[in-house]
Amino acid sequence: RPPHLGIDAGFVRELTSQLRWRNRNLLMLAQSFLPNLLSEMLLRSVAHKAALQLPLMQGRSGCVAMVHCSGFIELTAQLEQHSNGAALLTKRINRFYTNVIDTAMAYHGDVVRFCANTLFVFFEAVDHPSSFNNSCGSLSCRHTAQELACVRAAACCLELHKNLRAETCQEEGGLSLQIGVGAGAVEAFLVHGCPTTETATANKYTVMGPPLEQASLAEKLAGAGE
Repeated sequence: RPPHLGIDAGFVRELTSQLRWRNRNLLMLAQSFLPNLLSEMLLRSVAHKAALQLPLMQGRSGCVAMVHCSGFIELTAQLEQHSNGAALLTKRINRFYTNVIDTAMAYHGDVVRFCANTLFVFFEAVDHPSSFNNSCGSLSCRHTAQELACVRAAACCLELHKNLRAETCQEEGGLSLQIGVGAGAVEAFLVHGCPTTETATANKYTVMGPPLEQASLAEKLAGAGE
């Protein structure tokens, strides 16, 4: 409160500073569970304010991969024949998504959205061309940061297909991936959501832009393993 209401201004500044650092420390602990884009927006916000001011928006350029997995219904039908089918299904799903997320992170991808059995992975255009030589396999070929993001996205998608084929050969029940890729500028938003209770509101994080539309259209055209 202002000083004229009887509260010392120095106390207010100290309290604000403590709240800001408490929020920052909490975000640092939670970063493993948040998309990088969302973490950056929140950290930038608490660096200037003690209270989160919504909406937040952040623009980025890069490549988006829409990774859709099919075969869970068939896999469930097969595993339910076992006495421990539920445990086997849970183990299989956990291993599948762990592999997808770990592979995406290995190629500097950021999982920005889950939607049922579909993941959206964003590959930001941040690589400096001078740091990568012959990245496409051609000698003396230089690429922009946007092109390098597309190379990383394509390589990641191929690796996902390869890993899934290797796993399917060893496991009962086959899963398949259909992947669409789009490139360009995206906007990440954190906005107020609908109230979940009388006193609580769930904020909504989403990513929009032409690359997501491109990836969605491409995924619909992709067959199993494409």
